[in-house]
Amino acid sequence: MEIQITMNERQRQGDSEKIANDIKIYASLLPDEIIYNGGTSRTQAYYGAVLFADVSGFTDLCEKYNQMGKAGLSRLTVVLNSFIGAMVEEILIREGDVLKFSGDAFLALWKRRKNVPMSEVVHSALDTALSIQESHGTFRTDIGVTLRVKIAISAGHLMFTVLDDSSFMVVGDTIWEIKDVGNACLPGDIIIAPNIMYYVTSNDYIFGQQTVEGYMKVLGTKRSIDQLLTFRDTFINPAVVESEPEHPLADSVSEENLQEHHLLGETQDDFVPFTLRPSLDYAVQHKMRDFLCNFIIAPVVKVVDQHEPLDCLTEMRLVVIVFINVIVDMDVDLERLTEIVDHTYSIICRDVSAMEGCVNKVSMFDKDLMCLVIFGLRGLNYTLKIQRALQCAARIRRNLQPVFGLQSVSVGVTSGVTYCGVVGHPLRKEYTVIGRTVNKAARLMVAYPNMITCDTYIFLYSRLQARYFNTQPSVKLKGFQNVGPIYEYNDECLQPVTQMQLGRYPLLGRQQQLDLFFTLSSGGGCKMLVIKADGRQGKSALLAEMAHQVQRSKHMCVYTCVLNDTDTQIPYKAIRCIYYDRLRLTEHDPATRTKKFAQIFSLHQVPAFLCSLNDIFHVQFPESAQFLTLDEDQKCTVRQKMLTYLCRMIFKVPSAVFIDNVHHMDARSWTLLQVFLDADRVFVCVTDDDYTALPGEAASVLRDARIHTLHLEGIHKKYHAAFICQMVQADGVDLDLERCIQVQSVSNPGIIENLVISLFHSSVLGITTTDAHTAYRAGLVCPPASMLTRDMNVSHETREDPCPKFETRQYEIWNMYAECIKNDDETDTIPDARRKMRVCVTVGEECSTGTDTYHALDDDCKDLPNYAMCGFIRFRQDNFRKIVYNMLTESQLKVYHVRAIWYLENETRRCAPCGGGYFTRLLGQIYDDGMLCESVEHLPSLTDLNMPFGLSMESIMHGDYLQEDNELLWLDADQHHKSYRQEQHTPTYTGPVQPRTFADNLLVNCQCIHILDNMYWQMVYHCRETDLYEKLLYAAVEYIPLCLSKLNTALCMELLATATDMLESKIQNVQPESWLVPLMRGRIHTLAGHVYTTGGDLQRAERCLQAALHCYNLTFPTSRVRRAIATRYKQLKQRLYIRQSGRRYIGIDERTLAEQTSDTLAALYTVYRRLGQHNRAYLASIWCLNKALKADSNFAMLCAAYTAVFTTDMHRSRSTTVIAQLEQMALRMCYRKLIRLEMHELEAVIKMYVALFTRKYLCENMAKALHIGFIVLQMNMARICANYKCLQLALLVQAYVFTGQVTQALTLLQQLACLQHVHDAKLLYLAMCLTFRLDTTILVLPLAQFKLYEVFRTRKHQKTIPSADIRYHVALWLWYVRTENWERECSLTYHMHDILTWPCVTGDPHLVHMYLQLLEGLLLVCRRCIQLVDRTTLSLHRRLARRHAQRLHRVTCRLRCARPRCSIVCVGMRYSVCIMCMCCRYLHLKAYYHMIFGKPRVAHRLLQEAQTLALACSNVYEYKWIAHNCHAWRQPASKDPWLRAAAADDWQTDDTLYYTLPLP
Repeated sequence: MEIQITMNERQRQGDSEKIANDIKIYASLLPDEIIYNGGTSRTQAYYGAVLFADVSGFTDLCEKYNQMGKAGLSRLTVVLNSFIGAMVEEILIREGDVLKFSGDAFLALWKRRKNVPMSEVVHSALDTALSIQESHGTFRTDIGVTLRVKIAISAGHLMFTVLDDSSFMVVGDTIWEIKDVGNACLPGDIIIAPNIMYYVTSNDYIFGQQTVEGYMKVLGTKRSIDQLLTFRDTFINPAVVESEPEHPLADSVSEENLQEHHLLGETQDDFVPFTLRPSLDYAVQHKMRDFLCNFIIAPVVKVVDQHEPLDCLTEMRLVVIVFINVIVDMDVDLERLTEIVDHTYSIICRDVSAMEGCVNKVSMFDKDLMCLVIFGLRGLNYTLKIQRALQCAARIRRNLQPVFGLQSVSVGVTSGVTYCGVVGHPLRKEYTVIGRTVNKAARLMVAYPNMITCDTYIFLYSRLQARYFNTQPSVKLKGFQNVGPIYEYNDECLQPVTQMQLGRYPLLGRQQQLDLFFTLSSGGGCKMLVIKADGRQGKSALLAEMAHQVQRSKHMCVYTCVLNDTDTQIPYKAIRCIYYDRLRLTEHDPATRTKKFAQIFSLHQVPAFLCSLNDIFHVQFPESAQFLTLDEDQKCTVRQKMLTYLCRMIFKVPSAVFIDNVHHMDARSWTLLQVFLDADRVFVCVTDDDYTALPGEAASVLRDARIHTLHLEGIHKKYHAAFICQMVQADGVDLDLERCIQVQSVSNPGIIENLVISLFHSSVLGITTTDAHTAYRAGLVCPPASMLTRDMNVSHETREDPCPKFETRQYEIWNMYAECIKNDDETDTIPDARRKMRVCVTVGEECSTGTDTYHALDDDCKDLPNYAMCGFIRFRQDNFRKIVYNMLTESQLKVYHVRAIWYLENETRRCAPCGGGYFTRLLGQIYDDGMLCESVEHLPSLTDLNMPFGLSMESIMHGDYLQEDNELLWLDADQHHKSYRQEQHTPTYTGPVQPRTFADNLLVNCQCIHILDNMYWQMVYHCRETDLYEKLLYAAVEYIPLCLSKLNTALCMELLATATDMLESKIQNVQPESWLVPLMRGRIHTLAGHVYTTGGDLQRAERCLQAALHCYNLTFPTSRVRRAIATRYKQLKQRLYIRQSGRRYIGIDERTLAEQTSDTLAALYTVYRRLGQHNRAYLASIWCLNKALKADSNFAMLCAAYTAVFTTDMHRSRSTTVIAQLEQMALRMCYRKLIRLEMHELEAVIKMYVALFTRKYLCENMAKALHIGFIVLQMNMARICANYKCLQLALLVQAYVFTGQVTQALTLLQQLACLQHVHDAKLLYLAMCLTFRLDTTILVLPLAQFKLYEVFRTRKHQKTIPSADIRYHVALWLWYVRTENWERECSLTYHMHDILTWPCVTGDPHLVHMYLQLLEGLLLVCRRCIQLVDRTTLSLHRRLARRHAQRLHRVTCRLRCARPRCSIVCVGMRYSVCIMCMCCRYLHLKAYYHMIFGKPRVAHRLLQEAQTLALACSNVYEYKWIAHNCHAWRQPASKDPWLRAAAADDWQTDDTLYYTLPLP
């Protein structure tokens, strides 16, 4: 029982915590005024200072980030919340209240409280503005967009009012004035209103020149720190307040009046000065959840109630923006103004809620009420949201016209992809929308007063007819160019359509639907056809065409009814319309109608129930007592029976009833529609849309099995040209215009109509007259005459050739196109060549037509039509190719695909910057790779056997013979492999080999990867169509590494599935005993391992790679003993390979096996290294190199194997001679490569050189590493490995600093600053600038740049350069520690836990640098604790330093150097290091540790050893710094020169100043 009670208590406690958390989230979305007001009063009046901040550049930022997709959205969210959140935090710190966010602007308030003078309030606002401009006034983002802030400040009397219990607003002269001040403000300025000068003096602030409008600009403050502290004490102790002159407006509102307006409530006495937002706790204590939810839009409330993070609301979303501007009469006072605004806002909210939109923002400047309404938010997204928005705007405008006190209502409507999300600070944020779409709606609202205006997008995709829109004159909108036509939406003066309208032109693309109608109406049990479609799909035109053809056939009578949106509220309107049409009755003569119905029912002896027809047909039969005694259900039954008899009497011949817009039918008409379904001679056809909700009575009727539903789609693309010609009354259209319509119209006839109208309004289209011969030569699309004229019947067989001058082939192709698009019962004619034609062409700059756009045809392609291009049957328009392709037979299709495969295999070349040669490996074939053979045996050379790339389909498919002088030369497998190996031998090198620079292989502007991408994609497609399984397998396998290089893992998985299916189900059944099957299976497993490694699934990648080794009959040792034995055996075998270099040769089979095994082991090495299993990674690297040396055929694989060995060698103690020999072999291998490198080969060489550089940098003399480092930079000019280049530059900068070459280090820093396109390069650049200033005191960037970038320190994102973020923050933390800026140091110390738990990556020089900096900072903190006699903190930091030293030991202890091992054990810290270039710094810091804790003798001994080691590794900087500290510790100076240089932002010197490690 006690356990049950405890569980219930925990559950209740958890629920209460969730509720409290939800209330805090709701309160963070609202200002303090709403929270503290709590619904006690709707209007409050008080004095206060108002700050308006507007950020310029956010719109461009949103557009650029939107082009990046999802990655750009996350980065945009970081910038928005960090930048705006930092400014909000400044306001909250100074006890301000952020009233509203308005996109990229916000309004803050400092309210005057009891016993606080107005000057203090104004000073707080001014201090906040200065702090914002100093810290966040200018911010340059990572994509080059600069954000700047402009600030306007005013003070005076304000009135806070709650609108409709769901929003709020601040009004008053102070608000009107701040709008004018903001308009006069420029980015970077702080402008104050004239009333601010009542509370400040020139002794407090620095003022600039007045603006043109007469406002004053604030440049800075003159007050000291003591005055600022006194300022803060003023808020704590109200007794300090002195008397001051009040503002002249103060007399108008006394303190008694303020108390009457509930100005000074209890909550204001409980003010907590140093808590950022105590109002959040206040809301929780008073359980204000329901009250706060009234002020928040529904999507946000739903997310919070479901306990989802607010980040899920952040998205780039297609929404409709409705901006409403209501201008209020200027002659009313504030109280009357608030009443008018409240009434106006309630009307807007009611209409918006009815149309299921959201009122997001409400503001009022200069008595202009502006409301931002959004349609299409999360959970409120509808198909016709644009139409809903327009109808909502029209309804609001109609309902606001009779409101007294309103001068005009202007509405701007736009739609587009917009940033939607919660922006601001965690304690104060709001849901907002930002983007050009919002700005455009605001511009339209202001530029076109007193009307509803929209842009072209709204006009096109509103699914409304063009008659609802009127074109407006063009007006230049601020910030927009080429806005396009602007339209006014107006639905008030339009007359409703009451009759079906038959088009003057034939209906296009609906013959199938017409045939279905005649089939259903001729019998078979179907009684009703429902045509459902989206808006403007042409369902009304189809219904009118059906009625027209039925009327022409004369086998059925036709009765029509057209309903409108107003008919929904009129009972029996649809039934009455149908019967009136049949009986030829009107609405204006009830006596005639009564007489007519009495005559019809004369034979039906029911005079007592004739009165049941009164409500339906508005007749005047007297009501009988018998009918009045019936209940409603009985009356409905009587009406139905009466209508059944009436239907049988008047519909005596077969009749068709057509009802347009049945979704506007009233509910009572739906109940009586069953009468027509039961009638024998009546067939009903109605149109309905897919988005209007029907009444409940309709659902019961539509469930009838005799009803058939037809879903109408858009018209086919082949009818678009004819549809345009019908609209503009032309005979032909431009090909570019047809393509534009096909792309943008989604085949919707209504959108096509609006799009053509819009293009005419934009002056892009024009009508010209030409003859048929010129039209056809220009490539214009000319539909047949049967599509342009109704009821034409011209025989196709008797038609003469109108253009005898045309080529026969060309005429046949055009005739085929015409035959494809004509209807079954129609024939087409080509206009006479001499007849003048009226054609529609593009006249703007957007597109151009003419014969110049066609490509010249080769001699072999003269039989092709003029719209075709050379290639492998590529057409100018994709639609033509599809038409031709669908008309070919199966044998012709196979020939087409075979020709395409042959073309791809024989014509694929490298790009022009790479020389245009052949690729070395393509589709399973290996060609001359330009590698000199190390064997001394004489192999056949290409001068004896010259193999071309390929001459026929058979030679490429089988690859088992070559061709020379038109004679076939058959070769076996070994001879085929020898034929592309060179006869020349590797030159004999007597001395050390210098690294090759590959100066002619920079691959700048290389396009080979795009060529291969397109080729493999086409090859996979054509091989699938021709069932060439073997070629499909090779194409898929070779395409996977290319997709991996572009991180397209989804396509890789699809190709892996295709390759596995081909191998297991097709190829293995044909060649079950072939040795190639397990080899290819192992290759597929290896590629799967690469894909899973890229995706981060290392365990699954290891399983795939182990399976690949099993395919090669190999097993990777699992036990420790076997792994040690195998490692030793592979080491001995590697020495044997080194000694036998140039004396071995193996066949093609064994070579292929060795090469694929090496690739598998290289992937396995990567997996084990990322898993931290260094012993297994070491064995994999040795084994990988042995297999690569055995194959000696793949240049990229050899480079990868050498890279693995050089990387793992830094963690293992191996013979220096073996490593030196391997290094020389790797460099000689680079000279063996004769032809130009491919992209993947150059990347492999760069990675190998980077491994060599890192090894020399860590374990050898630093000067030897500089040469190879510059070679890597020269090779990496093509930005192949951009992240490698960033890391390489950072290490070179550090190396030059260590060697004392500061000028060269500055030059490399400038190169690193140019790599802004690399993710995290900015952080690495800032980290190196900080490190450079720490070491040399030379200023590269001002400190403000680093402060601005601190906002990103807590953001989690996928890091391209993992060590960049951590290096930056540790360097910044060390800077604050050295300069004794302990406040900033404390803010960064909070994140030290993440740094200490950073994964240990052995051998990473960047992490070693970072750990040394962190150790130095910890020792400096320990020294400060000793000086402050803070034993608790000292003990904590001393343990932290020891723990960090352990991590430093784990990082560096396994590194070995070419020189004898240097291992020095510190008595106090008991850790060792073995890195040449870092050991001297580590010994230096250990000596400082002993100096701090009173062991000078041990410290001086360690310093001497550190100086000796610094000289040995050419570390000049460390040597001089040690000497500087020795001198400073013996003869302490008054102040460190390094600190004086660090305090000055403009310090310029050529000498390097060394930091003095201070003693307690």
